Amino acid sequence: MKTKAKIWLPYTQMKKIKELPEAISAKGSLIHLKNGKKVIDAISSWWVITLGHCEPSIVKAVQKQAQEMDQVLFANFNHPPAKKLLKELQSILPKKLPYIFFSDNGSTAVESALKMAVQSWKQTKGEAQRNTFISFKNSYHGDTVGAMSVSGRNLFTYPYKKLLFSVVRVKQGTRSSDPVSAYVSDFSEKVKKYHATLAGVIIEPFIQGAGGMIMWPKEALKEICSISKKKGLYLIFDEVMTGFGRTGELFAFQKLGITPDLLCLSKGLTGGFLPLALTVANKTIYDSFLSDEKKLMFFHGHSFTGNPISCVAAAANIKEIKKTKWKKEWSRIESFHQKKIHSLKGHKNLIDIRGCGTIAAMEFRVKNQGYSSSFAEEFSKKAFQRGVFLRPLGNIVYILPPYCTSNKELEQTWSAIEEELNP
Repeated sequence: MKTKAKIWLPYTQMKKIKELPEAISAKGSLIHLKNGKKVIDAISSWWVITLGHCEPSIVKAVQKQAQEMDQVLFANFNHPPAKKLLKELQSILPKKLPYIFFSDNGSTAVESALKMAVQSWKQTKGEAQRNTFISFKNSYHGDTVGAMSVSGRNLFTYPYKKLLFSVVRVKQGTRSSDPVSAYVSDFSEKVKKYHATLAGVIIEPFIQGAGGMIMWPKEALKEICSISKKKGLYLIFDEVMTGFGRTGELFAFQKLGITPDLLCLSKGLTGGFLPLALTVANKTIYDSFLSDEKKLMFFHGHSFTGNPISCVAAAANIKEIKKTKWKKEWSRIESFHQKKIHSLKGHKNLIDIRGCGTIAAMEFRVKNQGYSSSFAEEFSKKAFQRGVFLRPLGNIVYILPPYCTSNKELEQTWSAIEEELNP
């Protein structure tokens, strides 16, 4: 007897899944379902949609490229879409970060950065002992082994703990009321103790995403970066989620006025159309791989590296997102969030509420807290019935909308949350 093929969903307990709503199209901030219902995509389909679903300028670019060239081996060929993307990237990235390595997703962008840092130390200064990283307790950097290793130890990584390499893990603050010292003190002590063996520090600037939408004080980030620079550690910014406008600037590092040594980008890079990731490096790191010896090259790559169709999607997204109107949309969404946050501050059913740029998050006061809380599933169902797609991180509900989301749609989203707060 043949077994019927069945889809295995990501981050989903399949035993609980009976039937899923069927999405048949998406436009702007809305997902259209087979049953005729429309729901607001209030989390940008796992944080990837920037300008809105099916942004016309990206659709046009993808359609045109699909008729000209689908894929070539990027290790042996350059092509116009890559050149076009490079030109757009040069217009938005700092001159100190000119070297761009292509991969497929956020995890591989991080994985590439970790390998670059370790190999660079060995080949530049002969310091092979610098092969570990300092990371933060509530961090999340992806699902590949290296990315999991530098992430927090939690439900996401527990089944694979024996596969993961050791890192120097730092305690941190988690709520808006926590002082700067809660984020910096342990970091400072650990750097002093372990700096001789550290290759670098990896951080999600301003907002730790899957760890609970934890929002860093600017002063804490600046101090952490300053300590890292003084000790000569490679500074790795994981902007897979925070890049392309989420924090109110095109990149979080712009809000800080600090350029990292390695920058990881994905998610919003193509506007949500296609998988693509970048690891962007400075000259010191890039030059450490230049040699007449093949054994000193960077041993990393992916079959779909530099895919032409993904490249034109990213180029079109960047060209569009540079327009002044999107900066205004970021400010509009942030202002809307901040008014709501102010009105709900101190609510008896909230432990904390916070916001940064186009993202708002609130920690519900429920019996079962943490990522495995049953609250998430129950809340999501109720919000969906109210026409809003939200996927809480345990008891932490967050809003991370496409930038085309109207004030009316934002109001509907917040109302779905407030109805749960005030049953």
